[in-house]
Amino acid sequence: MEGSTDDAAVKTKTTTSLAGPFVIECESNATRSIFKCTPIREANIDRETFSSEGGQAWAALHHSHRPENARITLQAHWDGPECRVRLTPEDAEIDASLLSTLSRVLVQWSIASREPVSEQITIHFPREDEPFLLQWTDLAVASSHLYKNIPGEMVEMVDRTGAVLGHVPRKLVHQHNILHRGIGIFVTKDHPIQENQRPDLYTHRRTETKRIFPSLYDMFVGGVSLAGEDAIITARREVEEELGLSCGDHLRPQRLLQCVVCTAYNRCVVDLFVYVMNTKEESIKWQDEEVAWGSFVPYKTIEAAADRSIHRLAERGEWPGRYPPIQSSRMGKLDPEDEGIRFEGATEWTSWDFVPDGLLVWEAWLRHCQGDQ
Repeated sequence: MEGSTDDAAVKTKTTTSLAGPFVIECESNATRSIFKCTPIREANIDRETFSSEGGQAWAALHHSHRPENARITLQAHWDGPECRVRLTPEDAEIDASLLSTLSRVLVQWSIASREPVSEQITIHFPREDEPFLLQWTDLAVASSHLYKNIPGEMVEMVDRTGAVLGHVPRKLVHQHNILHRGIGIFVTKDHPIQENQRPDLYTHRRTETKRIFPSLYDMFVGGVSLAGEDAIITARREVEEELGLSCGDHLRPQRLLQCVVCTAYNRCVVDLFVYVMNTKEESIKWQDEEVAWGSFVPYKTIEAAADRSIHRLAERGEWPGRYPPIQSSRMGKLDPEDEGIRFEGATEWTSWDFVPDGLLVWEAWLRHCQGDQ
């Protein structure tokens, strides 16, 4: 589906995304914009390889779908300054809030293929009694005008490559598990990660009072990109907020990789960066309410500990990725001389359970290193 085609001399953009229970095929040109929504559960995928909810969503996102399989279609029709979003079938079963959100993203995506107009525009959304009135410039510049009475930060709904479809309040992104942009950061000790060099990685344990993933370990700093925010800016903001590291030139501008993380509660296109901390000049300052423990850990220990954490999730049937999950060459073991390694303030490394989202990024990193992206 990815790419563009010429249909009667009209250039059409096509791509895919995820929202709620649907994989969404997106088509847009100068005359029409369409979201074709197919239930993920009906996608033709290998359910032994992709048995988890997140794994099935990932597979559906990367699978070619037939247009006739779409159960719900949203189409934006423009007539001068008036836009009408049509729902087919009209009695389709879809959450009202999700319908409202997707309709507003569709309108935003559709204006990218249209010439701007200067006057007021009128938008008719499905199952909404009153038309929506606003200025074209308001829609083009500040999409928050589309979401009345929903405060908070704006985040981008994206396709599987990270290309922007439209802006959505962060609250709705989490509510409907919409595919969005985020970042991950390796914080390395004094040296960058290279093919022949694997420096120690900063690893931390979340506090037991955290609402999400209390007491779990993570080998990344992570965060969500705000609307219009470049990934490297997000990375710079997050590493300063979470660890107090602010030497901008220590954050390498080239991303290590891009991957798609899908779980039952989070769908994100992640750009992975590396921050090379100079331990002689910088010190880490974490927030006590966020982090219970943190330290630089040998890379090989992270490999072995992550292997074991992934294996435990898989044994319980809780691994959110594809099966069988990838393992490092260590297969959860260290060399005899390293097995007794201890970290003050932390439990034994063999028992570390990592944040599942971080493990999916780690797995993507292992695949990247093995040349199997």
